[in-house]
Amino acid sequence: WTSRVSLLDLPLGGWVAASGYLLVKSNSLKSRSWALAFGLCCAAGSLTKWTFVLFLLLPLAHTLIYSPHRRTTLIHLAWAALVAIPFVALWYLPNLDSLIERFQITAQAAVGEGDPGWGDILGWIYYPRSLASYYLYFPLTAVGVWGAIRAGRPGEKAERRFLQFLWWWLLGGLLFMMMLPAKDPRYIMPLACPLAILLVFPWRQRNTWIV
Repeated sequence: WTSRVSLLDLPLGGWVAASGYLLVKSNSLKSRSWALAFGLCCAAGSLTKWTFVLFLLLPLAHTLIYSPHRRTTLIHLAWAALVAIPFVALWYLPNLDSLIERFQITAQAAVGEGDPGWGDILGWIYYPRSLASYYLYFPLTAVGVWGAIRAGRPGEKAERRFLQFLWWWLLGGLLFMMMLPAKDPRYIMPLACPLAILLVFPWRQRNTWIV
């Protein structure tokens, strides 16, 4: 049904994927032009749906922690923020009260519908189970597990770092979405990009395939 109904999670997934790509393409925001493009993507993603930031927090943290040129990364991240913030603030500031009210209504509805909370074990396995049963099904789930095992083997430093980035991206998004009161499999559509790359990564034929 998601192919026949207009959902914000679909375009949100596109902006999340584009932002993640720019983090990699910019070599940890070393390039100012790519960093400015990252800022525009962040603005567009945030204006699409407020959960955008939850999918990029850990990938961005990984970029800052492991950047070989951290000072340049921080400077260019500041430039990206200067590009994004005016666009984001233009909509969020006048609509903040309404957004908070809608969040509270959604949280109350989630409780009424029996969505498992983060204090329940079912709440912690809800999205991993959704990945297996809603997105991948058994064959691709088995392929994903095997790929994860293969990805854990020793390799080149750059390759290991990229895999680590992907896992931070995927698991970070899952973690933050688990903490929200409302649960629905479509909410993790923006994680399709890192999930798809992790599925095919063990079968790549050359190290530069992602560029």
